[in-house]
Amino acid sequence: MLLQLSSYPIEIVGADKDLTKDAAILKGRYRIAYADCFAVALAGNKKAVLITGDPEFKMVEKKVEILWLPGSRHI
Repeated sequence: MLLQLSSYPIEIVGADKDLTKDAAILKGRYRIAYADCFAVALAGNKKAVLITGDPEFKMVEKKVEILWLPGSRHI
């Protein structure tokens, strides 16, 4: 599986102290899964676009740019 991942433009990022703190702050402010808070925090820190179809991310749309997958029910 790691060999397959290496063929994509994906960077594996560890959950360091700063990212964990940012995710924890988001978890305290929004009713979203803790793992999703890491995705939002990382997208914010990297100035990256978060790509998802999960409607749970609707509440953090103002925090990070979100690209909604076609057919997703985010409204």
